[in-house]
Amino acid sequence: MPPAPPPISHLTMTTGCDASVLLDRVDGRKSERDAGPNQSLRGIGAIEAIKQRVEAACPRTVSCADILALAARDSLVLVGGPTYPVLTGRRDSAQSFYHDVVDGGGIPPPNATYAMTLAAFARRGREFTERETVALLGAHSIGKVRCRFFADRIYDFAGTGAPDDSIDPDMVGEMRAVCGGDGDDGAAAMEMGYYRQGREVGFGAHYYAKLLEGRGILRADQQLTAGSTVRWVRVYASGARGEEVFREDFAHAMVKLSALAPLTGSAGQVRISCSKPVQDN
Repeated sequence: MPPAPPPISHLTMTTGCDASVLLDRVDGRKSERDAGPNQSLRGIGAIEAIKQRVEAACPRTVSCADILALAARDSLVLVGGPTYPVLTGRRDSAQSFYHDVVDGGGIPPPNATYAMTLAAFARRGREFTERETVALLGAHSIGKVRCRFFADRIYDFAGTGAPDDSIDPDMVGEMRAVCGGDGDDGAAAMEMGYYRQGREVGFGAHYYAKLLEGRGILRADQQLTAGSTVRWVRVYASGARGEEVFREDFAHAMVKLSALAPLTGSAGQVRISCSKPVQDN
């Protein structure tokens, strides 16, 4: 089985679910994958491998955008997440949008505050509510994040020379053990999994329970426990019923996200290779 594809939330936030982030550079022009928030994306090769097999069976019919949306759903199910319907019929963008990512603030960086993250979701073509945004951040119950995106929280938060006091002290120690000293280059990666059974790390609402214990790794994660968003953290962290509500809310938000500004009809194209627009094949 190929590695899981990148999370769809990262791949739809610029111009919609059009697979523009999968494109390589064209004529030396930077692509979305060159932008800071996208440099840590993984699984893009898995999408390309799927595309090659689909092309062999059904040429020039299934877009990379549809493959990405379907693969995101199926990979989520494989790690214990909920299933949800994915409508198809998207087409692919013929260009990448590097400057929209860098200058437009379309994708919140890993070290963003929650306010920045909420604003990024709220300004999309179909506004995402606070509840939907809190649910989508539950995707942080799985995956990895490089230390450079949270090093300030454990060494010199806001110029204080001390860790962020919203982090549990034991958690600070765990994070420092992974990251090394504050002079490290930040390349080490910490597992985002907040729940572990043997070697398995699973998707789920345990993420929210850990936030209430001050064990959020990213700043935006821990900030969910402050202000009005804490009500949804408490709902999702409230045992079996909370888990059920979270899974329902997450699935609903993912349906909405995967339908964000798709190219349909005569717009866009169906790429033969996900990394190149049609004219370059």
